[in-house]
Amino acid sequence: MTRNHHVHGGRTTIEIKGAPIVVVFPLAFRRSEVRAAAAELLQRNRYLGRQWWAAHVKAHRRRLRELGLAPDEIDMEINRYASAVSRALHLPKQYRSTPEGAA
Repeated sequence: MTRNHHVHGGRTTIEIKGAPIVVVFPLAFRRSEVRAAAAELLQRNRYLGRQWWAAHVKAHRRRLRELGLAPDEIDMEINRYASAVSRALHLPKQYRSTPEGAA
């Protein structure tokens, strides 16, 4: 982080360049969100599920971009999140339980 000092009429202002890094709790480890996404997908048919998922991922991408993550970091977060949701969807079939117990 660098600082530039400017003096204006006896007042000093400090301009900070290089925003601090924000650490985001990984999407894949947000258990309640993973479970909720799986439940949403289970309630929809394939077509409506794809539409919902596309909008859901788009909103996450926007939030991650606003936090300052690089495109490759965003892709990695979304891929891990999608894997976690997929596991939550498929575990109930394997173990005959509900998505709430999956993530």
